[in-house]
Amino acid sequence: MRELPFTTAVAVRAMNLQFLHPLTDDKKRAEVSVVVCATGHTSFTVTQEARNETGLVCATSEAVLVALDLAAGTARPLSKAERGYLTAHRPAPHS
Repeated sequence: MRELPFTTAVAVRAMNLQFLHPLTDDKKRAEVSVVVCATGHTSFTVTQEARNETGLVCATSEAVLVALDLAAGTARPLSKAERGYLTAHRPAPHS
């Protein structure tokens, strides 16, 4: 998933993070993948996976992000453009 084509303020509502293996700061690359797995009225859920240079999964997480109305300081509905972008970047369901 690339950068969003619009500006959106979000807050992390919930996050579950599992550290499975060490990721060290030894100048080796780590790859992080992000997948949108659910889209709601005011929020969306993403999963992340961090792999080391050998491809070993070192960490996984799931986060619920809520769209914010910064002026009001409250959650707001996702716009049509946001919902469309997030839905387009969800993986196809397994059959």
